Amino acid sequence: MAAHTPGPWRVVALSVWREAVEIVAPAGEGDPVPIAAVWRDRRPGQRREDDANAQLIAEAPKLLAVLKAAREELTGADDSLKAARAELTGAADSLQAVLVILAEAIATAEGGS
Repeated sequence: MAAHTPGPWRVVALSVWREAVEIVAPAGEGDPVPIAAVWRDRRPGQRREDDANAQLIAEAPKLLAVLKAAREELTGADDSLKAARAELTGAADSLQAVLVILAEAIATAEGGS
């Protein structure tokens, strides 16, 4: 899969059409690189939703970075949990063995065999 255009992306109003906004990325010294356009519906109240949709698209590079960071954190936590689980399993086995010995000692002390 090809890499996406690096961010940050931003929403800009198109000077030619008021019916659309454009999501663009920086391009160094040149004009911004167009990423997408969101058409604005003319129904009452719809323009705000359309602009919110455009903003959500513009946040995609940041959202992807957050998802990748979360994956790294959760992978580390998963590895730690696996190690802790192995330690706990060993401790539980040891505890079970001690409980068996204690039960046998109590039974012997109470006159059982």
